[in-house]
Amino acid sequence: MNTATLSIGGMKCAACAAFIERKLARVDGIAQCRINFALEQATIDHDEGQISLPQIQQAIEAAGFRAAPLQAQPPQVTEDQSLKRKLLLGGIVSLILVVGGMPMMLGVPIPIIPRWLHNPWLQMVITTPVQFWCGHTFYQGAWKNLRHGNTNMDTLVVLGTTAAYLYSLLPTVMPEVLTRQGLAPNVYYEAAGVVITLVLLGKTLEQRARQRTSDAIHKLMGLQPKTARVIRQDTVVELPVETVRVGDVVWVRPGE
Repeated sequence: MNTATLSIGGMKCAACAAFIERKLARVDGIAQCRINFALEQATIDHDEGQISLPQIQQAIEAAGFRAAPLQAQPPQVTEDQSLKRKLLLGGIVSLILVVGGMPMMLGVPIPIIPRWLHNPWLQMVITTPVQFWCGHTFYQGAWKNLRHGNTNMDTLVVLGTTAAYLYSLLPTVMPEVLTRQGLAPNVYYEAAGVVITLVLLGKTLEQRARQRTSDAIHKLMGLQPKTARVIRQDTVVELPVETVRVGDVVWVRPGE
């Protein structure tokens, strides 16, 4: 039985990790799979006679995620920069939408807020890139999971924000449909924009914390001694740590 460690990309929440574990548990040749969502790593016990490492990677990719040997994982600088740009755009648009929608939310006119910020057409135009560019990864993740009969956080974000966005199109394009029913033609673009922005903010903070955790773990691993002084046959010899046997007496000088 061999043990392999893979770096997993594309996981959005703990449900994604559990989904991968369930998928791999059904693959012949894999005895056990343990996913560490915080470190984005998978430790897999498998029989190389039945399944190879590239085949395991293919099984993970077929489930809608990325997999690579731990040492071959490429840096995610580009992905981080894209996330920051989306967060910046979402934050600016959300602020405009919230300020512009305050008279509607409070039910009272606020003279200091320019009337053009209340315009539903303007709100639709600035919300659209947030919904479909900033939120693209949510749509992508939801679709991948739905294809495999699974749901995750992406599914919730897509359902909630798309419902708010599509409903708001009706009072924007045809407000008379609602007014004839005695309903106010209110729009909820700010709900879609703010939800996407807050989730992106959470992903940014989570990614930063995960990176710091990973760096700290690697630094701790770097502190592991490479050799040990062992007493054998009344002589102190320095040996590689992996050659130390159970029962060996390790010699430590005072102060070490």
